[in-house]
Amino acid sequence: MRLLRSLGLLLVVVTAALSASAQGAVHRAPPTRAHRVVHGCVIRARTRCPGARLIGAHLRRAQLGSADLFVANLAGADLRGARLSKANLFGAKLVGADLSGAKLVGTNAPGANFFGAKLVSANLARANLTGANFAYADLTGASMRGADVASVNEDGATLCHTVLPNGRIDNAHCPSVRPGAR
Repeated sequence: MRLLRSLGLLLVVVTAALSASAQGAVHRAPPTRAHRVVHGCVIRARTRCPGARLIGAHLRRAQLGSADLFVANLAGADLRGARLSKANLFGAKLVGADLSGAKLVGTNAPGANFFGAKLVSANLARANLTGANFAYADLTGASMRGADVASVNEDGATLCHTVLPNGRIDNAHCPSVRPGAR
């Protein structure tokens, strides 16, 4: 009888673990009172949420420095003013996300997808952006000084007052001023 109860309990534990695994759940550190949880991910510096589904999440001014967001889906997320310096965004989806004023200094984001994202005045200095997709993204006033931008796709991106990796300012895509306008 005891053996049957033990087997039953073991079956319940294994079933719960498999169910969580099938849903893409990730083991995360428990939150403290000062931290909020968004879609199962504790929002704080050095958090570990690889593969997290944070689609459309409201993360304005979030403190995510050194966070592990490997292949996380942040499509359409509000990350205005967020601190993501030294975060791992390898392969992350940031399609249509708003990262205006965000700090991504030294961030590791090779292969990240910023398609149509808004990065106005974002700081991407010294970030690893190898192979990232910035197609149709707005990089107006952004700084990429010292960033690794090898094989980056910037088709249709807006580069206006954008500081390039070499320190040069790109104004090639600034809207032209109409004659007589101030």
